[in-house]
Amino acid sequence: MMAVKLVVGLLIAFFIVTFAGENQEPVKVVYYGGFQYEGNLWIPLLASVGFGIVLTTLGLGLSLIKAKGRNVSLRNKVNMLEKNLKDLKQRPVPDEPGVYPPLGVVEEPKSLPQVSERRALAGRA
Repeated sequence: MMAVKLVVGLLIAFFIVTFAGENQEPVKVVYYGGFQYEGNLWIPLLASVGFGIVLTTLGLGLSLIKAKGRNVSLRNKVNMLEKNLKDLKQRPVPDEPGVYPPLGVVEEPKSLPQVSERRALAGRA
């Protein structure tokens, strides 16, 4: 991994040197508040690229911190739910008849009144 970082760093340095060599034209940059810069074109270009890299890194860093905080919160919630499940599994189930339906028995859902019954009920109200 260290060799990959070294190669990438050397490629970036090579790109910067060749970019600076190709962009030697003089340029005048005027900014707010009377700030002026007169110099080679490559300096403001690389400065703007560097500023963009810094802003992107900050944005990604903040979203990474937010995601890690959410992960910690969700991990705590999962641990709490697993503890509750473990506690519920240890409780005995009462054998009282009628408390729980027998296994395999599915109760039919109660149907809504038919249209004629609804009209009759509406007329009584």
